Amino acid sequence: MAEKSININGEEVKFKVTGGTPVHYLSLFGKDFLAEFIALEKDMNAGTLTDFMPFYRIAWLMAKKADESVPQLEEWLDSFEDGFPVIDLLQELMPLIQANFKSNLNKPKPKKK
Repeated sequence: MAEKSININGEEVKFKVTGGTPVHYLSLFGKDFLAEFIALEKDMNAGTLTDFMPFYRIAWLMAKKADESVPQLEEWLDSFEDGFPVIDLLQELMPLIQANFKSNLNKPKPKKK
């Protein structure tokens, strides 16, 4: 699990990603979380990002995981009266998502004394 608070237009918004996030995403949107995230990352790095819907869905789900009181997606986005800074948030949230899905399989366990 990974969490982060980000100030969006003067409002602190919490985001959370867990191992169950991809399953929840699939059940809500019928889309593959990791495939959409990888495509977002690729497009962002190439400077060709034109479809923001996957990011809106990912960001909303992460906010909803951190705070159950977050309203439905459209209402949540509308609550940001001064806009929703997609590119800035992508840069903030991508490392959080990447860190949650890193492999620990070959990481040595600390030795017990």
